[in-house]
Amino acid sequence: MRFPWGDTEPDDESSFPCNIWQGRFPQENTDQDGYTTTAPTLSFRPNGYGLHNLVSNMWEWTADSFSLLARRVGTGYQPKRTTDEKLAKGGSFLCHKSYRFRYRIAARIGNAADSSTTHMGFRVAWNSAPGEPWGV
Repeated sequence: MRFPWGDTEPDDESSFPCNIWQGRFPQENTDQDGYTTTAPTLSFRPNGYGLHNLVSNMWEWTADSFSLLARRVGTGYQPKRTTDEKLAKGGSFLCHKSYRFRYRIAARIGNAADSSTTHMGFRVAWNSAPGEPWGV
């Protein structure tokens, strides 16, 4: 799958599985999905595990350092990791296919760990009791 919900790509007119930019970036956001910036967590359908907004809405920081090159399978090559940038995944409400096609599962960016923007954050998940679903 290309996206957490399947292979159907979001668009500006009829497919709104996540919160991304609709319209001409950066001139006009038509807000077809109902949101100009971030959307509340439960605004879009969850994935098969019951998790919401795994892509779009906000880039999510990870604990990993960012690296520019992907690992080359079978070569033993390991990419150089930076110490000043952290890996972020998931895309944001500013992503659009014409500008930044980053709401795909494989998409990632690096950003300085001490930076802050309106479209970057982190996810907190917990299991409140044995046998109960995860909370987000």
